[in-house]
Amino acid sequence: MVKSAGTGYKLRKNTAKRAASKAAIISVAIDLFWENGYIGTSLRDIAEACGFEAANLYNYFQSKEQLLYEAMQEELERLVALLEPVAADVRSTPIERLKKFIEIHVEIMLVIGRRYKMMYDSEIRHLSPVHKKRIVALRDYYSELMLTIVEDGKKTGDFAPDIDAKFVVLMIASIIMRTVFWFSPKGRLSPRDIADMVCDIILEGIRPR
Repeated sequence: MVKSAGTGYKLRKNTAKRAASKAAIISVAIDLFWENGYIGTSLRDIAEACGFEAANLYNYFQSKEQLLYEAMQEELERLVALLEPVAADVRSTPIERLKKFIEIHVEIMLVIGRRYKMMYDSEIRHLSPVHKKRIVALRDYYSELMLTIVEDGKKTGDFAPDIDAKFVVLMIASIIMRTVFWFSPKGRLSPRDIADMVCDIILEGIRPR
């Protein structure tokens, strides 16, 4: 029994260590992909930045494309996991839920920084068809979560009944994504300030007249 427990402990420890190593590699790769682009970043570049040989990367990832995919997947899944409870919170009004949804997305994106844009835009073209399909599915799911809130608001009368909910969702996502280009941590507006302003602008446009 003692031997079995010890073996289990070692397996858990090794699994945790491997997960931590993968996470560290992904973080380094995201920075390099943002700075130099996917094409301009080699596995050797990533390995050197991590402090080991390029061959060691294959212990964690099958290819550079696999690394890019897992980086995108990780960030999007983290975002979606935070937004799911907000979309499903029927105890809050649609206005409260939409505000919270926007606040979470804006603050996460601006804390992560400009490199976050890669997850949605520029480097997705380098994914294999299968991986691209999965990332697009995650992005679509994000939109569906917000769409649920907007549609609920139309039913409750919080939002105008004649608004195009899908257009509203696309517009909100676009506004949030653009903030990464001009936001500065040293500027006069904090991520929360920006989130509040985005919420005010959006809500003013979709409330019943």
